[in-house]
Amino acid sequence: MWLNENEEKVFKPFLDYIYEHEDSDFEFDYPDGRKLLVHLYLYEYESDNGLDTKEKDFEEYWEMAFEIISIIEDSKDTLKPGDKLLVNYHSIPSSYNSLK
Repeated sequence: MWLNENEEKVFKPFLDYIYEHEDSDFEFDYPDGRKLLVHLYLYEYESDNGLDTKEKDFEEYWEMAFEIISIIEDSKDTLKPGDKLLVNYHSIPSSYNSLK
């Protein structure tokens, strides 16, 4: 099922937690201080890093999409409610909690 060797170790626990609480909203905290209230928008799907399949660093991975409900903290002021947030094994929040 996993598209690369890092995903099962890193992305699977996140994926399992989201599935266990899929009807909930979530609070995502990131190392840069961002705190977001989100809900699941799109279940996992195959994605890649945008390189051509023949390029040396091409990578495929699973990704999920979340919709931002509200911004708790965003010092960079780059996000707004309604924005979609893509999460893959490179971008998992440092903590995530179900609000139900």
